[in-house]
Amino acid sequence: MAGKKWLSGFLKRNTEISIRKPEPTSIARATSFNRPAVSKFFNLLKQVIDEKKIVGSRIYNCDETGMSTVQQPSKVLATKGKHQVGALTGAERGKNITVVCCMSATGHYIPPAFIFPRQRMKAELMDSAPTESLAICDKSGWMTGVIFRHYLEHVVKYCRATPADPVLLIVDGHSSHTKSLEVLEYASQNGLIMLSLPPHTTHKLQPLDVSFFKPFNTYYNQHVERWLRAHPGRPFGEFQVAAAVGEAFGKAGTMNVAVNGFKKCGIWPVNEHIFEEHDFQPALTTDRPMLSPSNIQPSTSAATEDQSVAVVGDQSRVAEPSTSRPITGDEQPASLLTGNCEINK
Repeated sequence: MAGKKWLSGFLKRNTEISIRKPEPTSIARATSFNRPAVSKFFNLLKQVIDEKKIVGSRIYNCDETGMSTVQQPSKVLATKGKHQVGALTGAERGKNITVVCCMSATGHYIPPAFIFPRQRMKAELMDSAPTESLAICDKSGWMTGVIFRHYLEHVVKYCRATPADPVLLIVDGHSSHTKSLEVLEYASQNGLIMLSLPPHTTHKLQPLDVSFFKPFNTYYNQHVERWLRAHPGRPFGEFQVAAAVGEAFGKAGTMNVAVNGFKKCGIWPVNEHIFEEHDFQPALTTDRPMLSPSNIQPSTSAATEDQSVAVVGDQSRVAEPSTSRPITGDEQPASLLTGNCEINK
């Protein structure tokens, strides 16, 4: 039986192999990231880029992330054999402040938006925040359709989107982004073409998740740790979050981070072959053959479960279904949301 000595010798002989901590990936993400879903997304992406003649500077990605007042302690050096190593945090349970970030494929960042879980705004909450950031107070502290409609005004202001010079905004499939009629109408009237990602694929297809949020959270945690050391006996609260986000946003929000994020996702430059076969292998365990046309009951709906519908103004385009490819149980198509409603039935 191979033991510790064999493992040690194996690692010495094979220097290209190291022990690494794997990133947790849920079953939903593993099974939903399949080639048919990704192909649908890239087909819609190429379609809108070709029709509207959109370049990299007019492609943006926005998403939310939760910033807690209790940071994740960084790794420390400690003596061997010690069972417990402690690190100071602001509290046992903290508040979550939602921060909305948006960046383009050429490295342009829109000032972030803060959603505080409170009913009344105080000017002190935005001390040392990034210049011209947007502050919103909501009892829940989460993104809603009304808040996202307000945030889109912030996006249009800084990306200068117009119907004559539209901007492609890539978002995830959250209901506040894709199910609000007011949001879709405002986007259509102001030159925002919204393309939603397939569900459970943001870890591979969303540039912010791929390249920005990890260094952003690392710099945020480092700031909180320094603040706690500089202010002994004081807890880190929501009034200090804006300053921590401001420092982290300035360090993580570089041009290379944005450019590499869009490149790794294959969004810009458009490269639908960026993902290799091994990227889709976890989804193969749940693939099942599609029903033959003779077994499918006729339906009066505008689109079946296996169709992608792109809505532009008053016209809808339905992608022809495939009769031979495998699909997963919870697969939903990507959607192009630019009109008065989303048709995804």
